[in-house]
Amino acid sequence: MSKTFKLSGIMLFSVLGLQLCRMLFGLIPLSDNISGWLFSFIMQCGFLGLFPYLLYKATIKDGNFLTDIRVKKKISPWSYPIAIVIGLLTYGINVGISGVWYIILTLLGFTYPRGGGVLFTSPEVLVFEIITSCVLPAIFEEITDRGLLLATLDDVKNDTLKVIAVGLFFGACHQNMPQLGPTAIAGVIIGFMAINSGSILPGMIVHFMNNFIITISSYVSQKNINLGIITAIDEFLFSNTLIAIGAGAACGIAVIFLLREFMRINQKYQNKDTKQDVEDTLAEIYGYHTRDTKGLPLYYTGLNNTSSNEPTIKTKKSDYILLIIAFVSAMAVTIFTYIWGLLR
Repeated sequence: MSKTFKLSGIMLFSVLGLQLCRMLFGLIPLSDNISGWLFSFIMQCGFLGLFPYLLYKATIKDGNFLTDIRVKKKISPWSYPIAIVIGLLTYGINVGISGVWYIILTLLGFTYPRGGGVLFTSPEVLVFEIITSCVLPAIFEEITDRGLLLATLDDVKNDTLKVIAVGLFFGACHQNMPQLGPTAIAGVIIGFMAINSGSILPGMIVHFMNNFIITISSYVSQKNINLGIITAIDEFLFSNTLIAIGAGAACGIAVIFLLREFMRINQKYQNKDTKQDVEDTLAEIYGYHTRDTKGLPLYYTGLNNTSSNEPTIKTKKSDYILLIIAFVSAMAVTIFTYIWGLLR
């Protein structure tokens, strides 16, 4: 079996695990807060964290998990402040897309669910919500829905196709029709950053910032707290659907500009290491390392060959079958939520 096929299997089992988790928690009578926290912890740490890692270690003997999920790549330091700004703007895009998506779904007869959600009865609730809705998704969803998914698509040469695939998969994995549109757009933005930097770390920042602002916005609204300019911006965005859509479009234009700059600075940064890349390529071909763990040069002695003796298996189109099944399965649940909304 090829590595692509194995990674596709890991993605499938992760999606099926999420679906099983959702069904089980639908049967457990817990408060909205407790249920949401437990579900998030089990889903994020388990089915998007520990579970994929254990499957990876069990099935891919000659792989490096951290390298494959794209956390070891050196990127331009400017990537991080740009990611913070994109994260802030993504919230604006999210508001605008949610407005458009709401109009589309309601015109199609969909009824949005009412009630539920987090009740901020104490400051501790806010802390737990930040951990389970902001920190954990920013880490574990990026590891699986960006890192492992892009590792699965490594042999796909068309970056545009990969960006679209990552966005659609991320949207489908939320398995909720109202979230499909906004999360797919966010997935496209973060996927573009991961592909053009070779790292999921900037995407983690964007993911956290977006979710954090949503959480704080919900808290401020529910507790009727005035945070000055933050409250003013939020009231402006939600004052009118057309304003929300217009603001989202403006944020989208700004993000496009920043993404181009993000791509440019990372290409420039990576070009600085071209010479070392050539050395590393020669080292891989001839089976020896050129540097030790501290980055110091090593000289070939015949004892440094750590390359795998296993033959490389060429990726075939059929190796993506389990990934396709994972996407279809996630979309089937999403479509079911849409049908349920029509019947409500």
